[in-house]
Amino acid sequence: MVTHKDRAQLLFVGAIALAFLIVGIAVVVNTTLFVENTQAGMAGSQTQSPVAIDNEVTNSLRTVTLRVNHRTLDHSATELGAYANNNVTRLGTALGESYAASSSLSVSVRYRNDSSKFGSRVVQAGDSTFENGSPNWTPVSSGSQRELGWFVVNLNASESQSGTFHANVTNETNSVNLTIDKVSDSNFSVRTSGPTGSASQFCTPRRGRLFLDLHRGQSVTDDSCRFNGTDELDTVSRVKFTNGDNAVGKYAIVTNSSSASFPECELTPRTDPCHAPVVWAANATVSVVGSDVQYESEKNVTIYPSGVE
Repeated sequence: MVTHKDRAQLLFVGAIALAFLIVGIAVVVNTTLFVENTQAGMAGSQTQSPVAIDNEVTNSLRTVTLRVNHRTLDHSATELGAYANNNVTRLGTALGESYAASSSLSVSVRYRNDSSKFGSRVVQAGDSTFENGSPNWTPVSSGSQRELGWFVVNLNASESQSGTFHANVTNETNSVNLTIDKVSDSNFSVRTSGPTGSASQFCTPRRGRLFLDLHRGQSVTDDSCRFNGTDELDTVSRVKFTNGDNAVGKYAIVTNSSSASFPECELTPRTDPCHAPVVWAANATVSVVGSDVQYESEKNVTIYPSGVE
């Protein structure tokens, strides 16, 4: 039997897989996906507790907002908030209709942009070397401690050079070190070390691309590729690239702080780093009303959690 927790896990993992593709590719948010996922478990929704429904809606809200964050580059925080509100409204309508069709419950979701919290992502959305005037530089500069919610690279396997690319993520007390070595167009070595130990893996590209989630320590293009991720660190103070001239592709790094030292991103994908806002924590109210229950919860939903809630 598929539980609401299982569906939450599937929604979030599915969002990560799609958002990898969104680094450089715009994907239209389609609420039909959420109608299908919720309908799959609606047959017994009359017996679901309000808390269970609230959790399911929360994870759907997280998935929608994650896709909104990574769909486009050229929005201000205000424009992004309006776009998030429109899509959460559509999500609420889809979920409400789905529950109403299979139970006596009325479910609604309301997004509040003014009470939501914003972060920033550093993006290179067009294929190029991972340089910024120099092959050795800091996409997240040294400074105050901040949360790192997203760190992905999308490597062009054939264009990347046979040599090491190194990323160091530190909070000044502990560090995670990641080294990517091209063995051939169809084989890359990924070596990592962190507070919990070290790992060495060979990772296989697919269709000429190697997608690595450096935060969670896994590859979307190779299920057997697992390694130490930057999520071993609660906070970070710096992300440094070394030998960026050996890596060719795209990347995105999301933190809960500003990255205003880079130019604002534009509609045309840049082949150098730029910054764009993201919704870091969405403030929303979830209401569940039925013949025997009335429930309302206002919450701040973290879009980049360290684990699926």
